[in-house]
Amino acid sequence: PAPAFPAAGLPVGMLPLAAPWPLPPEVVTVEVVGRRFLHNMVRNMVGALVEAGRGRDVNIPAILAARDRAKAPRRAPAHGLYLAKVLYS
Repeated sequence: PAPAFPAAGLPVGMLPLAAPWPLPPEVVTVEVVGRRFLHNMVRNMVGALVEAGRGRDVNIPAILAARDRAKAPRRAPAHGLYLAKVLYS
């Protein structure tokens, strides 16, 4: 996949946690399960996770309390993220 953050060269993918094939160590996998999602919600979460993984100080409770998108880390780009499955109950 193309790098999610070109400066870091870090690809981000939305893949099942139990992939039937070995994944290269530079691929980050994230599985998000929920009843509903807001526009760009997963991209916002992945962007914060990538920044935290790169050692940046990411204070999620403070970001949520601020209710200001400008206070959050940058959003992960859409390329590399995909919807793997929809479950209906």
